[in-house]
Formats: sequence, C-alpha cells, structure tokens
Amino acid sequence: MKNWIIIRSGIIILIGTAFIALENVVGLRFGLLLTLFVMYILMPIVRLKIHNEKMQIATLIIDIGLIFWMSLSSRYVINYYIYILYMSLLLEVGLVYTLKWSRYMMGLIILVSLYHYWTLFIYRDNMGTVSEIVFMCVINGLIVFSVALNNINRIEKEKQIKLNSVLQETNEQLEVLTRMAVKNNIARDIHDTFGHDMMGLIMEIEMAQVLVDQDSEKAKLMLTKAKQSARNGMKTIRKVVETLRNDELEIIEDSIEEMIVNFKSRMNISVQYMLFEHINALPKKYLEVLYRLIQECLTNSIRHGEASKIEIEVKEGLHTIVFSIKDNGKGASDIIEGYGLKGMRERVEALNGSLRIKSDSGFVVEGYIEVGND
Repeated sequence: MKNWIIIRSGIIILIGTAFIALENVVGLRFGLLLTLFVMYILMPIVRLKIHNEKMQIATLIIDIGLIFWMSLSSRYVINYYIYILYMSLLLEVGLVYTLKWSRYMMGLIILVSLYHYWTLFIYRDNMGTVSEIVFMCVINGLIVFSVALNNINRIEKEKQIKLNSVLQETNEQLEVLTRMAVKNNIARDIHDTFGHDMMGLIMEIEMAQVLVDQDSEKAKLMLTKAKQSARNGMKTIRKVVETLRNDELEIIEDSIEEMIVNFKSRMNISVQYMLFEHINALPKKYLEVLYRLIQECLTNSIRHGEASKIEIEVKEGLHTIVFSIKDNGKGASDIIEGYGLKGMRERVEALNGSLRIKSDSGFVVEGYIEVGND
C-alpha cells in the first residue's frame, strides 16, 4: 500500500504539472487546481489510517469527485491527462483494495469517466467521437478484466494458503499419531516377546529354588534352563531392535506349535492344543497375531491364573479364523485389562476381528479374525 501511494503521488505530480503547463493556468484557477491535486495526493494517506470499510468507500467517492472537478476546470471537454487519473483510480480500487463494494465503485468510476465523452458527443456527434468512446470502453474493459483475473488469482492463492495450513496441521497431527503408534508397537513387541521369556525365566528360577534342597540335580537342570531362557530373552531384545530398524525382519522364529511345545516343556504344565492344518501357511500378519495371542494367554495362565491345564483350539472358518484358549486357573471376578490384554485386543481388532474375555472356573479368551485375500 505504501509503495502504491508513492507511485500514485508521482503520477499525480507529473499529470498536474503537465495539466497546468498545457493550459497555462494562473491566478485563482491555479490555486483551485493546485488545491484539488494536493487533496487527491493526500486521500490514499487518509484511507491508510481508516479501517472502516464505509469510510474508505466515502474517501474513494471523494476521489472521484476531485477528478471530476479537475475535468470541469479544464478548458477542454476531455482532458486526457485527467482521464489517466480515472484509469489509475480504477486500477487502485480493483487491485489495491479488497472492499466488498469494489465492483460497484469501479462501475461508478467508469460511468463518471464516460460522462465526459457523452458531453463531447453532444457537441461533436461524428464517427470520430464514437471511435474514441469505443476505444475508451475497450480500455476500461481490459482494466476490469485484468482486475477480475487478479482477484481470481488472489482468491485461489488464499485458498491454497489455507489448504497448505490445514495440510501442515494434518501432517503435524499425523506425525504425532505416528510417533505414538511407533511407541505403542515398541512397547507391545517388548511386552509380548521379552515379557514371555522373562516370565519363563522367573518360573524356572523359582522352581530351582524349591528343588535346591530336595533334588539338587533337578535344581541344576532348572538353572540350566533358566540360563537358556535368559539368553533367549537377550536374543529377543536384539531381534526387536533389529525389527524396529528394518521392518522386513521377523521377530517370530518358530511356529505356533513349536512355541506351545517349548512352553509346555519349560513350565511342566499340561497344554492340549488343536490347530488347523495349514495354519503356518497364513500370511505373516495373521500368523503373528495368533502367535502373540496364544503366547500372551499361556503367560497369563501361569503368572496370574496359576493354572495347571490349558486348552487351545484354532479353527479355520469362512474367511475367518476362530480361536479359543481356556485354562483351569483361579480366574477373576472382575476382569481388568492390563497392557497385555489391551495389546491382544488391539491386534485382533486391527484385523477386523473380535475378542471376548470371560472368567468361569478359569480364564477363557475367544474370538475370531477376518482373513482377506492377501
């Protein structure tokens, strides 16, 4: 805006000087025209201080009146120097200001400017005058078209800025959600893998502690198993870290059946299981969910339920896999989902499945997951 005021002031000074020199203005007329030009120079400065739209429109109407008065003060019917002021004001209204009434102000400026050509046509009604009127209408039309095109570009740019702002905000939210998801995945993987190994290690050490005075050989055997469990735990942690660095690596190294057999051997507990024939041919994401689900249930049956018998059944249905894990542990009157149970539910529901947990003469986890055409 300040740059436009400087440019406008320079144009007015040049036009005013040319006007006065061309018409040899002197005396009272010189004072009048000089006053009009000075007022016209000061009007945009006044507008700059005004923030009320109606007041700004009022100052623009005053500008039109000042130019019109200058034209009437000329010795010519049409003074082309003054006509330049009409066109510059037309551009100013269209490009500098974003008033709601800009289009109407532009129409008013065009009508007032063409008034002088209508007066000329009354005095000189020939084709020359008509040609001048047509030419000036074309000029005004081009100015209006340029202003309209600029406004369209301005509106599109504002929309783009808003869209970029929304997109940036969305990206920031997505980044936060992604970090949270990564943290949850890390915590869940550590809980499901390392936690299972550590639970086995604790159980083996406790059993060795009980047997140390009764059967030293069995105690030594349990300590040997405990040492192996500790090594497996360290190996699992390394695998988790490697998997976080490279998503293509798998944490699961054995099959579901092997995991169940190893658990049964280490914990010295009765585990009966029935798995459908092609379970190991499942895509990785389904196999991993079933693996972690059964692993978590086995761990909870020993750690919380103190069960001595566990029954596992995984069946293949129509585009679904149905599972059921039961134990004969002490159960719970109020089931409070800890991190492990919440992790199981999240994994199952991520595959459009459902998980139900109930306690009736033990603990029961059952449900299903949907299998797509991967």
